[in-house]
Amino acid sequence: MKAKWKLILSISVVLMLISGVFIFYNTQKLKCSVDPLQVSEIDIFNGNTGKKYKITDQANIEHMVNNLNSITFVKNKSSKGYSGFSFATQIKDKSGATTFQCTINSKNTIIYHNYFYIDYTSSIDFDYIDKLLKVTTPL
Repeated sequence: MKAKWKLILSISVVLMLISGVFIFYNTQKLKCSVDPLQVSEIDIFNGNTGKKYKITDQANIEHMVNNLNSITFVKNKSSKGYSGFSFATQIKDKSGATTFQCTINSKNTIIYHNYFYIDYTSSIDFDYIDKLLKVTTPL
């Protein structure tokens, strides 16, 4: 009888550890924290049209970076095996180094390091980016 309780206790501990790891893994949050005044350009590849754009106007940079900085994203499922995207985005500093890179898929979803991250408030200014690219000359 004592061995049976040890087995039940061991299984319970293992299940609790697995649950803890699962909960931790699935509640990871992502916050963009880029100083818009240090950004020299934002490179965007539009996956819908196949065209690449370079945004250098400071007002547009500040709007886009401040928008991303204001959002806390929650890690979701893996993006592996999915195809198609909207805006592959690289934010570059004044030295040309990439300070933040993600793919903006919609008003509430980005892909970052092969995982979907969700913004449950749907506050990504997707329409602003879409309109901006329509008036910007592609490279």
